[in-house]
Amino acid sequence: MSPRSQAISYLVLGVLAVVGGGYLVITQGGQTLDYLLVICGAVAIFLGVRDFVRLNRES
Repeated sequence: MSPRSQAISYLVLGVLAVVGGGYLVITQGGQTLDYLLVICGAVAIFLGVRDFVRLNRES
C-alpha cells in the first residue's frame, strides 16, 4: 500500500469511527466502548493528517 493511500485510509476510517461513535453516544447515552470508538477515530484522523503533512514536506 502506498503511503498516500494509507493516509487516506486513516482519514476515512477515523471519520467513520467518530461519526459512528458520536451517533451511539448521542442516541444511547454513551457507554465506555462508544467513547473509546470516538477517541480511536480521533487518533486515526490525527495520524492521517500527520502522514499527509509528512508526504507534502518530502515532495
